[in-house]
Amino acid sequence: MLFQFEHIDLWNSSEFNLPNLKKVWNKWQVNLENDGWNALFIENHDITRVVSSWGDDTRFLKESAKALGLLYFMHKGTPFIYQGQEIGMTNVKFNDINEYDDIRSINEYNQLINQGMSPKDALEHIWNTSRDNTRTPMQWDASPNGGFTGGAPWIMVNPNVQEINVAAAIRDPDSVLHYYRALLALRRERDVLRYGDFSLLLHEHPQVFAYARTFEGQQIRIYCNFTDRDAPLPEAFCKEKVLLTNVNYEKTDVLLPYEAAVVMA
Repeated sequence: MLFQFEHIDLWNSSEFNLPNLKKVWNKWQVNLENDGWNALFIENHDITRVVSSWGDDTRFLKESAKALGLLYFMHKGTPFIYQGQEIGMTNVKFNDINEYDDIRSINEYNQLINQGMSPKDALEHIWNTSRDNTRTPMQWDASPNGGFTGGAPWIMVNPNVQEINVAAAIRDPDSVLHYYRALLALRRERDVLRYGDFSLLLHEHPQVFAYARTFEGQQIRIYCNFTDRDAPLPEAFCKEKVLLTNVNYEKTDVLLPYEAAVVMA
């Protein structure tokens, strides 16, 4: 099994580049098809929170966190879930550089100040780039330190721990956590989603990442809209059975903002 990091450079870019992501993931899916096995992941300890960088963690937090999860989860390979990703943990915005632990972030902040940038602008830059975004303590509940420790953690918990935590996610049937559980269950029960061949669909669609998994005469398709605008789809989409979606509304040939769906004929 191979961990490839080519898509991580795209993840860390300032703007979501869907065409490039399609090319990168399609290349690795196709080239490893008969020679290896992909390790599937969208977060690790060296990048920012994906829902904050490539999703929308304000207006469409749940929708985009779920869409990002579905996007990679049904590719061919073994999916890995990084801590906090499954509850929609976001980037953190500490008010002082001294509250950061990541040495790269601290050095970069000081360098920007020495180059003449204001402390406010330098700190805002760190908000969007620091590796500490994915290194804050796991948010288990709304208690002090997010229930992570009764002592003093190495770094502060994200202040949104009151709203985003495991305990709250368990109570909410529409949470990101329950959606990840549904992803796991669907993958487990469908051989086509574990062993099926991968084929990219809608190559040129500017808003939608779509692909198919095919195995022993069965095909399942995945559609993910990665914009805050409605995305049109071919009419055939209306006739396909929905196995899993991240929004609740009557199915049409349009994907809502950050809508993601698993369908089959």
